[in-house]
Amino acid sequence: MPTSIPAPISQVKYLLGACSHRALAPPMVKDDALAQRINALVETFLTSDDDAKQLQVLAHAKAVFQREGIPSEAKVGDAATPTAAR
Repeated sequence: MPTSIPAPISQVKYLLGACSHRALAPPMVKDDALAQRINALVETFLTSDDDAKQLQVLAHAKAVFQREGIPSEAKVGDAATPTAAR
């Protein structure tokens, strides 16, 4: 019968840590006002039937992108980033 060799403590801790469930922290939004503004612009653009209002929203969005650059998920959260699935 083979003799088992005890694993080093660091390997045991690593394996136990990998098996445990860790709750994810909620994403931090660094610029909540910007995130809300972007969400409002997207919502207005998608729900408005008024062409003039849509052009106004696009102008505001363009100004946001010129001033802020492309907003990152770290800055505005995942819902307000350009790559977020809608």
